[in-house]
This record gives sequence, structure tokens and C-alpha cells, in this order.
Amino acid sequence: MKSQVSLYIIIGLVVVIVLAAIFLPKKAQQNDLVKLSLDKAGFQSYFEECSKLSVIDGNNRYGLSESTRSEYQQHVSAKLRECSSEYLTKLEEKGLNVTDADITVVLEINDVNAIVTIIYPVSISLGSSTYVYDGYEETFEKQRVIEPQDTVGKNVVSSDNNFLISSDEPLQFIDIYGKPVKKDIVLKIADKREFDGEELESSLVYGITPIGQFSKEPITIKLYVEGFVPPELYNKIRIAWYNPLSNTWMYYADAKVKDGAITTDVHYTSYYGLTTSRPTPNNVPTLGTSQPMIPGLNEPIPQGTSGFGSSSGFTGSYTPPDTSYNNVPGNDVKKIYDTIKAEMHANYVLSVDPNCVPEGGFCWTGSTDRCGVAAIYCTERIYSMSNSELNLLFRHELTHNLQQNNGGCASDDRPMKEWGAEYYAGSTYYAFVMEEGKLLAHVAAEKMLEQPGCTEEILKNAAFCSSASDVALMKEKCLKANELSAYGNSGLN
Repeated sequence: MKSQVSLYIIIGLVVVIVLAAIFLPKKAQQNDLVKLSLDKAGFQSYFEECSKLSVIDGNNRYGLSESTRSEYQQHVSAKLRECSSEYLTKLEEKGLNVTDADITVVLEINDVNAIVTIIYPVSISLGSSTYVYDGYEETFEKQRVIEPQDTVGKNVVSSDNNFLISSDEPLQFIDIYGKPVKKDIVLKIADKREFDGEELESSLVYGITPIGQFSKEPITIKLYVEGFVPPELYNKIRIAWYNPLSNTWMYYADAKVKDGAITTDVHYTSYYGLTTSRPTPNNVPTLGTSQPMIPGLNEPIPQGTSGFGSSSGFTGSYTPPDTSYNNVPGNDVKKIYDTIKAEMHANYVLSVDPNCVPEGGFCWTGSTDRCGVAAIYCTERIYSMSNSELNLLFRHELTHNLQQNNGGCASDDRPMKEWGAEYYAGSTYYAFVMEEGKLLAHVAAEKMLEQPGCTEEILKNAAFCSSASDVALMKEKCLKANELSAYGNSGLN
């Protein structure tokens, strides 16, 4: 928008100058034309502004990708000719000689920069006075190191001016273990095709890296939407954030467009883009069959692992643990958790962070709008729990971890997932409605095993959401006409 305003100002000034020169008395005209209408700085500024608008439009539509290089170059060339043609025609109508030829646009992309070079052989002359456009080159930094204090009370802006970040305090990042992150903070520009981001409205995405870290104070991010989407879609546009665990994009429901831009506060680092509003999964969706190299991480995310420090990650061919187990002794919360996690071959870390737990709860498994790294988040309440309570809680939540890895349960099938966690852990946070009434998970399992064809193996596989077919088999053989509904334990009589 700012570039367009600048262009209109420049056009106005140049046109006024040219018209003034043309309507001057003939003797003065030739002298003043050189001084005014063919002032190199004025004409160069006009064509540079026109070129810049064309390049930014190309960025918005085609991104900065080798796969769309040809379309990008053709589009920028066409936009530049469109931008300049009406103006050049007016100059011809006023008696100036205009000569132009084909526009050449060259896009070079490397790991650090994207460089756009425009060669436009256009010349404007009157008598012996001639001006030739020198061409244009724009370099977009794909990586920009940010000092922690750079964002305090002011904006740090991406090289294409479309993404801004600011904060009230110097940036301080901690990892999921609460340890300070001692890495450079880098603002990055990337093409959405690096993330399988076809659902995004924007072709470019913007990252605060290293991704998957937590900010001690909120970071305000702002993206301009003008040029990305038409105004009639503004009420549907949201800021999307990238979840590297599932290779999917989720969004902030509270971010709305105002004055041509959309703003929200974030508490962790990721890549951000624009998307139309769509349902956000409560938990991390199923992992794909392959994980790409994600800019900002040092290595690809192994299939089925969190990628953020887990040493006993899920390997992809998982057999659920035996449902008989012994409690881990002691009062060391972290030791109890880590022991159960290793025993179950789970991979989420434990994070005591009440900001990541939905209101009213004390633990949450997966990711949330505020916390994009999949983990098991709990409040400080776990420090006052007994040994047996911790064992039940952690087995329950780590079952959700494995369910999310396996992906066999539908994202909205909460009763099935809660029943599975209760069945394995032996916890009693929920009751489940069947024909016999409200039953605890293990009692519901006993009733299901009375059905012909229902086995413990079927129940165990379904409890861990091992596959969609396992869940379907359990519903067919064990539930029959029953539909599970989950109620909080307070619903028990």
C-alpha cells in the first residue's frame, strides 16, 4: 500500500513536470525539458517504483521457488508493462518519442537471498534530449539475524516489508525443558512449497527461528494482507502457524484484519502465513509418511518422533505396551514421567507450563493455539500429587501421546481417545455411557468383551488408536449398537 501511494505521488510529479515543460514557450521548452521533464532521478524513481510493485506482486502470487521461476518472471514482466504503458502512452500523446522493447526479468534464488533483476530498454526523448531507464534490481534477504533488543518498542521488518515483529521486552527464548536457547534469532522468508502449504493464501511464509522455542514474553507479529487476498475475504483470513510434527498449518482464531494487516501475539517460534479460517485440530494430526527438511531445524524430523530432544521416539511400527504394569516408585515427578515414557516408548516431553493448559484443566497432551510444540503440558498441581496419582496421570497422558502418533482415531472422536487412555492407565477421570449406564473404562471393556468376536487384542489396538481399521473393528465387534459418550467423573452417582 505504501509503495502504491509513493508511485501515485511520483507519477503526479513527473506528469506535472512533463506537461509544464510541453506547454512552456517553445524556446524555453527545450532548455527546461532537460532540467525538468528528463530529470533522470525523477524518471528513474517512477520506473523503479513501478518495478518494485511488480516484483512484490510476483512474490505474493508465485513465491520464491525454483518450481515457479518461469511463471514468476513472466508475471513480473507483464505487470511492469501494465504499470508503465498508460503513462508512456500519455507522454507519446504530448509529443515525446517513446521507444521500448521486450522486458527481461531474471530471478536468482539461493539460501541467503532472492535477487530480481529487470532489464527494460525504454527511452524517452524530445529533440536531442533523451533519457534511458537504467533497469532495476531488488534483493530480498531470506535470513536476517535479530538482536534480542531490536524488537523492543519497535518493529523488525522482513526484507519485503510484509511481516513485522515487535515486543515489550528483549527477546528471550527457552526450550521445552525451560533452558535458555543459545542460538541466533533469525527472521526468515521461505516459500510455502517447502512446507506442503497449498492451503495457504500467501505464497511466502515468515519464520522466527530456531522454531519450536518458547518466548518468555509475548511477541507481536503482523502480516499485511493487501495483495495476498481480495478485500471480500478479509473476514475469513487468519494467521496460520506451522506445526512441524504433523507438517500441517493451524491458525489463531482471535487474529482479525484491521487497516489492511492482521496482528496477534505469539508465545513460541514457528513459521507464519495467511490462511482462510478452518477448524483447528485439538491435537496434533497424524504424522505423514515422510517429513521434509524444515528451515530452522538442524536436521529432518524423524518419522514418528517429536524432533525436539526426545531420546526414545516412536519408530513407526509400534506395538502397544502390555496393559499390566507396576507403578514407578518415589516422589521425583520427572523421574516417574521419564521412566513411564521410556517404558511405553512414547516421545513427548513433560512441560510444566500453565499457559499451555486450557482453562479448567491441569494437563493437556498435544499442541494448543498458544503452544505449538506437541508435548504433555501440566500445571504446578502435579507437584502436590501422590505417587499413585502421578502414575495414573502420566500413563493416561502418554497414551494420548501414542494415540496421536498412531493416528487411528478421528480428531473429533474424543470419547474413543479418552476411553483408550482410561482403559490402559486404569484412571477414572471419565465415565462412559453404554446401555448399562455410566461405566468406568475397565467396566465398559468387560461389557464389550461379552460380545461375540470381541477380544482383548482388539480393545488394546483400538485403545492406542493403532489404525483406523483397528478402531473400526472394535466398534463393529465390541461396541455393536453402542456409541461411547464420555462424561467427567463428577457425573458418576
